[in-house]
Amino acid sequence: MQILTTWRYVPGEQRTAGLHDDLLNFVPGSFDEVAAAFDGELIDGELYDIAHEALRSQNAPP
Repeated sequence: MQILTTWRYVPGEQRTAGLHDDLLNFVPGSFDEVAAAFDGELIDGELYDIAHEALRSQNAPP
């Protein structure tokens, strides 16, 4: 759990090419990996929420 809260997540893909291409690419090292672990039932909702809060804190303005 500690690694998920201290990991320096790289930015995920923010934009798509348009309506014809509305899927974002998976970005290794980003929060995409946590989301994939949750979707694959490798982590539970509580751990996902803890990691998500850590990401929000990391991205908060100083």
